[in-house]
Amino acid sequence: MSVFKHLEPAWARALLRRTRFDDTDFQGDVLSVMTMISTALRSGSALPQISPCPLLDRFMTLYHGLDIIHKESEEDYGLPRTLTLETLKDEQYLFFCVGVSTAYGLITRLDRLMVAAKEIVGEQYHIHGIGFGRTYTKEPEFGAGSGDTPGVHFRLSQET
Repeated sequence: MSVFKHLEPAWARALLRRTRFDDTDFQGDVLSVMTMISTALRSGSALPQISPCPLLDRFMTLYHGLDIIHKESEEDYGLPRTLTLETLKDEQYLFFCVGVSTAYGLITRLDRLMVAAKEIVGEQYHIHGIGFGRTYTKEPEFGAGSGDTPGVHFRLSQET
């Protein structure tokens, strides 16, 4: 990730800690999911019924909220623990947020890739905790804009 090129060492350590990319157990889970998916797609064989998925559950084991460093963390790397106006103005915080968002995107895509790989090799069983969740559909509504012109609104639809 090129985000690390822009981060100061303290912010980079905080990012690795926040995303769990410094945790060897989590790294092993991510690598095993990648290996399982690539092996199943290459060989067409079934995936193991027990896997580390959903990775997102492991990714978010600690709830940080808007805190930069978890409240119970021993080390703060010299960074502010909570979000302040000065922190919001800090360019390093911007890169930190981009890194967290990118890591979240990678992990959710690996979970979805596992579901897709299972479907491709013909498996039908469910992985608890992995769903495609909420989707937004675009619907024209009359009378929403000025006059009788249709306005476009987004409606939340739940998939089951």
